[in-house]
Amino acid sequence: LSSDMDNTDKVVGLIDDCREMKLVVKSPHVNYCDYKFTIEDNNTILYGLGAIKGVGENAIENIVISRKENKSFSDLFDFCKKIDLRKVNRRVLEALVKTGCFDNMGVSRAVSMKSLDTAIKLAEKHASDKNTGQNSLFGMFDAPQEQEQEKIPYAENVTEWTDIQRLNGEKDCLGLYLTGHPIDQYRDELKNFSYTTLSKVRPTNRGSTVKVIGLLLGVRIVNSRRGKMAIVQLDDNTGRLDATMYSTLYTESQSKLEKDTILVLEGEIKEDEYSGGFSMMVNSVMTFIEAREKSAKYIVIQITEQQINKNFTQDFLNIVKASKGACPVIISYQNKNAEIRLRLGTHWKVVPSDDFIAQLEMVLGRGKVIIEY
Repeated sequence: LSSDMDNTDKVVGLIDDCREMKLVVKSPHVNYCDYKFTIEDNNTILYGLGAIKGVGENAIENIVISRKENKSFSDLFDFCKKIDLRKVNRRVLEALVKTGCFDNMGVSRAVSMKSLDTAIKLAEKHASDKNTGQNSLFGMFDAPQEQEQEKIPYAENVTEWTDIQRLNGEKDCLGLYLTGHPIDQYRDELKNFSYTTLSKVRPTNRGSTVKVIGLLLGVRIVNSRRGKMAIVQLDDNTGRLDATMYSTLYTESQSKLEKDTILVLEGEIKEDEYSGGFSMMVNSVMTFIEAREKSAKYIVIQITEQQINKNFTQDFLNIVKASKGACPVIISYQNKNAEIRLRLGTHWKVVPSDDFIAQLEMVLGRGKVIIEY
């Protein structure tokens, strides 16, 4: 891992090998990780800070030296105060936050990111005062207990990152999803689909098919006698599968084949002599959102009496009108006296996309939009 830190593709492959070997790879952290990958115990690898994109060797050297001098960093503000911000600049700090380098310090990554400006300004002021010898005369005599009790000025009223925002931050800076998988957010919902996990696919009889669901890692285009065909690779966190689409299906499905999209594929499984595993000959392609729209019975939107006001009504109308689709909508309305489920007319049908659900939940609250199958 350390010898290939500059090659993200190789690091990703080696991390996959670690997972297959049941080795734990801990997220990078400013309090215990070094430039290179290191070992915590016989089963645990500590991520090398040098494998974070955009974090240079000089910045990491400054972090490690400062940590040795100060033992450890208690929080983001303490970290910014103790390191050299000329070497560890804002871009580096953002990458450290996104990859979890300040996790377990009492606040979330979203709060740390929103607090960066304040942390940098206070650290710069501290450095300026120190350089000019203007340490507070009274601060010299503050009791240690009083200093410790001073509230850390983290940002307040911060919207927390969703799981996918957290994972995308890791993917941007590490080249892989380290603390989870994008398909995890759909685990409960996937119970409503009849499909086979990639670790359990086996060759099918001629003419029979299986359905698989996974994250699209990449697409390779091959020119054959039958025209262009695509070989796509899926990953569902249990395994990986290469799937082939011939010219006609590839042309029809090309717009869906964006990297990091969750796809639902159906086709025949056969043994792959080249890889020693299995591969699929694809018959149909859907995005997960398309499969959700096709399979969902209703999307239920829960509203209480307290939420009904002029602003809410307009926001609700704007969100629904911008998402015309095929999924029926039910309003579940509740006041202090009764509850009613009202099915809206056909012209109110929607596409139950993640964005649509997220926008409604920003207005109504988390968990107030439910898909019924």
